[in-house]
Amino acid sequence: MVAESEALVTVKEAAEILHIHGNTVRKYDRIGILKSVRVGPQKQRRFRKADVLALIRGDDRPAESMG
Repeated sequence: MVAESEALVTVKEAAEILHIHGNTVRKYDRIGILKSVRVGPQKQRRFRKADVLALIRGDDRPAESMG
């Protein structure tokens, strides 16, 4: 089982957690509010669930990169 601090969520899942549109999640990545990890051959965005939850709590400091 993956620890919550290491769990990754998709753009759609992050948007559902934050109650915002997926395009807004992508914008947050682009401007640095949320930091994404690119996975797979298509370089799809994934977000650390802990970072998404930190944004809800108002902790605007992005977490250190994974790895």
